[in-house]
Amino acid sequence: YALRMDYFAALTRAGAAPIAVPFEAEALESYLALCDGWLIPGGDYRFNPDWYEGAPPRQAPSLRRDFETRAARAILD
Repeated sequence: YALRMDYFAALTRAGAAPIAVPFEAEALESYLALCDGWLIPGGDYRFNPDWYEGAPPRQAPSLRRDFETRAARAILD
């Protein structure tokens, strides 16, 4: 896992108590219950091909992308 310190510093300045959340699918529900807000910074991967117009881009499997997609959907529901 890698995350820039700037994310944590900015959240702290805004009054948050930031924590890093590893992408462990089995623990997602616990993470959701623990946290009041989320910052999902994204990464060097493509999202679901259904989200693109035209031909979908090729993509390799990504545990991180899958976890962050599940987390975002749960947060927005």
